Amino acid sequence: MQTEAQIFKSLFDWFKRESGLVLIRANQATPRPPRPYASMRFVVASTRLGGSVDQRISTQVTSGDWLVQTSGMRKAVASFNIFGENALSLLATVRDSLDRPDVIEEFEIAEITHLDEGSIQDLTALQETDYEERGQLDLTIAFVAESTVDVKTI
Repeated sequence: MQTEAQIFKSLFDWFKRESGLVLIRANQATPRPPRPYASMRFVVASTRLGGSVDQRISTQVTSGDWLVQTSGMRKAVASFNIFGENALSLLATVRDSLDRPDVIEEFEIAEITHLDEGSIQDLTALQETDYEERGQLDLTIAFVAESTVDVKTI
């Protein structure tokens, strides 16, 4: 099982490698890197998909307490933005990598399921006297969240 932090890092590493850009966490309190660069943030950090499943995984013989593992599917939406020249074509290249067998296998190893990606949005904007090309893409993924609890005997 992967933690949400590990899932975030897996997506971060994939996007950075495929885009070839400096990738930062969105809303960080540091100066912008030179363009082109990219940012990533979770716009939906975690949503439940259906209910959770409980499973007794062991019994402590001396006290009778049970360890219960709960797991359930979760959905998250990561938003990627590219700022600078060729932003839209770079986003298309990264998006298209989702169909490659090596990326599919990488996501399987990271225990991430790619559910959907939105359209590439053209967010080009005027910055002082020049237009800055900007693009945005949302990626919807699913993963399993697990926890284990010691259930005391009544």
